[in-house]
Amino acid sequence: MLKTIKSFYILILFAFIFSGNTDKEATFRLEEEFFNEDIVGYYIAAFDLATGVSNVLMFDYVIESSSTDNYGDDVELFIEFDIKIQVPSIGLNSYTTLSSGKFRVTQVYGPLHFRNTDLNLSNTSIGSALIDVVDFSLDDDVNIDDLSSVILQTGKIPNGSYFFDFRLKDSNDDLIEGASISKTIDVYEPSFLDLISPGGDIADSLETSIFSSYPVFSWNSDSCSACSYSIRVCEYNSEEHSNLSDAIDDIASFPLDQSQKFYDLPQNINVFQYPVSNASDLEMGKLYAWQIKRTYETTVGVNDNYSPIFVFKIMSPDDIAVESSQSDTDVLSLVKELIGESQYDQLFGPGGQLEGYSVYSFSLNGIEVNEEVLKPIARDISDGKKSLLETIIVDE
Repeated sequence: MLKTIKSFYILILFAFIFSGNTDKEATFRLEEEFFNEDIVGYYIAAFDLATGVSNVLMFDYVIESSSTDNYGDDVELFIEFDIKIQVPSIGLNSYTTLSSGKFRVTQVYGPLHFRNTDLNLSNTSIGSALIDVVDFSLDDDVNIDDLSSVILQTGKIPNGSYFFDFRLKDSNDDLIEGASISKTIDVYEPSFLDLISPGGDIADSLETSIFSSYPVFSWNSDSCSACSYSIRVCEYNSEEHSNLSDAIDDIASFPLDQSQKFYDLPQNINVFQYPVSNASDLEMGKLYAWQIKRTYETTVGVNDNYSPIFVFKIMSPDDIAVESSQSDTDVLSLVKELIGESQYDQLFGPGGQLEGYSVYSFSLNGIEVNEEVLKPIARDISDGKKSLLETIIVDE
């Protein structure tokens, strides 16, 4: 049970202290001085599980009065809070109350700054003010054991939304007007980063070849507004590089400045065209490897994710000639399957009426179609499910 409470405590550290005061206390207000909006991943390694202490500044809230005359020994404030969570991985698909409670704050001699770095499980004071727990409860609607298990197994707060509502009350337990804060923390640490084009595996480099020396790179990833992305492009030479990792670690074609490991891309894009400046020219006939890096902040420091590495080839005139020849051969093979080998030899063989001709297009029932449409028909003819009635040659 102690571990469960400690794990839960890490959740409430997001916004644990938002406090207030009374009659004079009606002059107090609760303000957000700082909240770290850039944190994407919340890892428990950033917290001392024995005390809850963290040295990563996540928030700084202040309780202060509009008049310095209102501070003193007789000030008594109460902070009420509710925490609701939405965590699909443990079956919470809508906001569900996790906990609620009340804290008492006394001896307020000046503005109180509540930072997560100041808090721990044994806290009885913050600055000169005293603090004690009046009430605290965990709601039965949330299985705390499941939540704690996920946190301890993964080492981080699970992806989801965490809603905190804090209200500042006076010594009469009346809500101080305007002294409340609601905060939603969306914890969605990205999990995938996949390249789309150009290229693919080395074995597929012929099939994934491109014609442009200014390729458009595209990739797919989770939505992450606080993430930044960068790209690296390097030549791949099988005689010099044993794998794509060796190539991507070699001299970069882009960025041209070799002191830069990756080139920082604009925010919120997943498409980028190879630039015409500040980059080496990509040469026809050569292969190039490329990779995307994703960077984001966590409670244990900056985290870098790397995509797989794709390789692509820029077609040379010789490559185009070979591919065109191969394409002609494939098309004629399809024609042979459609009309039969005997009929094909009569038409396209030596002395045949169509000797030396190439096929540039197909039409089926008057509609132009590609080879993929005709391949099933060729298979049906081969399997005896369909038969060719007649071959007619029309001069146009």
